[in-house]
Formats: sequence, structure tokens, C-alpha cells
Amino acid sequence: MTNLEFKARLQNAERIHAVLKQHQIPLAATLRQTDTYFHAPTGRLKLREIDGEAAQLIFYQRPDRAEIKRSDYLIAPVASASALREALGAAYGIRSVVKKNRELYWLPRKFGAHAGRAAPDLIRLHLDDVEARGHFLEIEVILQEGESPQLAEAEAEFWLREFDVAPEDLIAESYADL
Repeated sequence: MTNLEFKARLQNAERIHAVLKQHQIPLAATLRQTDTYFHAPTGRLKLREIDGEAAQLIFYQRPDRAEIKRSDYLIAPVASASALREALGAAYGIRSVVKKNRELYWLPRKFGAHAGRAAPDLIRLHLDDVEARGHFLEIEVILQEGESPQLAEAEAEFWLREFDVAPEDLIAESYADL
């Protein structure tokens, strides 16, 4: 799977919530997540545990650039998070543990074939309160099969402008790197 995404330090939560209200976008979920990152020879490998949900093993490759960027990823459901954490920790070593509270919103598409349709599998907005790291805004535009990356990038750029995110607030790193 592929998405185009950006992450930024959250400087003005009131602005974000005002834009969400203006577009009539409700809060979809509040999630408590723990991501355990493992040393990996390429990309990033993390075990995501979400309170009340099944855990996932996520591998992704993404350049570290403070801009809209492509992320290629694989997600595998996990039956036993504790056993997998122990096995991967023994094999690769634990790099970092990131705990966060996440507000999840589904944003409607504005351009192309999906325009005007609120489709939960298309654009994810995360407002993250990351323990010991701060507050962040993250947008993920999920590419559909055959979709132009330029169209997905236009979607991300629209929301970047709509939320008035300053270029200096964009960050390159993952939470594990901060």
C-alpha cells in the first residue's frame, strides 16, 4: 500500500478544530497507541498496539524529508503482541517505544474521482499527543489502485493550506527519531 503524507508540529489546534467544524468533519475515534520500533536493515519496522483493538506489525519505507512524501507500507495483523515484541526484540533489538493519544478524523477528497465523497479509506487526519515529544498533525492520503500520485499530492497540499501549516512546522522524522 502507498500513501502521500506529511507530519507537522501542531502550533494551532484551535485552527485545526475550526476547519474541521467548518467542513463538518466529526471525530471518528480517540486511540491510545503504543508503537515499538525495532532495528531494521531497511525502512522502519514497528509493532502497533491500540487499546481495545488487535495489534499490527507495520513495515514502511519513507524518505526523511520535511514535506509531503511518499510512504510505502505493509500491515500484518498480530495475534500475540507480547510474543511478537519479545521475538523481534531478541532478533533485532528495540530501537524506541512511542506512546501517543491520537484523535482520528476522516477527511473528504476534494479532487478527482473521489471528490466530494467522504470515504474512510482515503484521507486520514491524526492529531497526536506524543508522550515526551509534543503535539503533531499528520495527514495520510491513501493512493487507490491506478490513482495518480500527483492527484493525491494535490489533496495533501489542499489540507496543508486549509490548516495553515507553516513550512517550518513540517517535520522529516518519525516519532521514533524525535
